[in-house]
Amino acid sequence: MSTRMLLLSQGLVEDEHGLCPHPLLDPWRKDLERYHRQWFSVSPRNPLSWYAALVRCPPASLAAAAMPHDRSWAQFWVATPFHAMLGRDYLRVLPEDQMPWHERDARWLSELLNPLLESEGMRLMCKGAAMVLACRDALDANPPPFAAIAGGLLPDRHPAGRDGGRLMRLVAEVQMLLHRFPAEHRRQAGEPDIHGLWFWGASCEQREDLSLLPVATRNPALRPFVDARNAAWVLAEPAYLHDLLPRDGRLPRQIILAGRSKAVWLRHRRFVVRRTPWRAGRLKDEERLLATLGAFLK
Repeated sequence: MSTRMLLLSQGLVEDEHGLCPHPLLDPWRKDLERYHRQWFSVSPRNPLSWYAALVRCPPASLAAAAMPHDRSWAQFWVATPFHAMLGRDYLRVLPEDQMPWHERDARWLSELLNPLLESEGMRLMCKGAAMVLACRDALDANPPPFAAIAGGLLPDRHPAGRDGGRLMRLVAEVQMLLHRFPAEHRRQAGEPDIHGLWFWGASCEQREDLSLLPVATRNPALRPFVDARNAAWVLAEPAYLHDLLPRDGRLPRQIILAGRSKAVWLRHRRFVVRRTPWRAGRLKDEERLLATLGAFLK
């Protein structure tokens, strides 16, 4: 099946000149000039949270639905590994697409952390390379999604909610344990150390009736949950675009480049249009974008 839609998280970036496609899209820059642009305001999202928004399901519920578990768990959180680069007085989180992550890593991390987590009434579950934190008692905390901190600074304040402090203490305990027991197999492979886990996208819903959208992706947090067979959609980051396009490298006629706060919907035009700066015009809201995409899916 041919690709009808390409959605690239991190596909739109901002430099000193304003908005522009990610530098990894430079080989297609002339092609992208042929597309009509429609602009939207959006929340920071990675491929998993974009997919969850498309199928109208909280990210943690989407992930947990694909993992065997009993119904005694009260809440689920997406667990995303991170590598943090130390500055003078801050920690900068490596962008998600620069952090190789594999099924072996998820199994190793679960075995290492579950003795600590089970003493807290929690358990780290994994399917493929994706991970979910299950809690016996629901936590009242609202940390930012991982997409909001990837490539930026690790928060140094407690998130909102009665249990915000407890959640951040757990993040700190995981960091200390990983400092003591680094992943030797990653070091031997020349891959970045895992410095911690970020918990986000929490949900108390246990969904079993999801109508999933077939998509092609290379994102390790999303790939275990979706079926790429007969996929008319590609949902990815720019780093993986070469692997997901047809052999001729041709772009589909509908493309969404999403950034931290803005997204542009590109529709192919038959004739070359006058090149204009990538300046956001009148912004429609994110719900309008999701509703339009929902109609496009049918």
